[in-house]
Amino acid sequence: WGEKHPCGIDTVSVSSVTMSNAYANALAAWLAPSDRAQTSLAKRIGKSQAAVSRYATGDRFPDPATAKVIDRETG
Repeated sequence: WGEKHPCGIDTVSVSSVTMSNAYANALAAWLAPSDRAQTSLAKRIGKSQAAVSRYATGDRFPDPATAKVIDRETG
């Protein structure tokens, strides 16, 4: 999609592995404060808590539409 995600890197200019790791790290950092929970984000994006956990650990990368929703919700 060629947009910048929470960690500020251009998603087109990096490999998929690097992108996945950077995305996971950025999402995990966003979730780190105690007032942010995976279950809350999951409800806001229409996914399960398990899916959010997999995105945050880098086990899975969200599809482009879901990544855009996550980006919007995590600002």
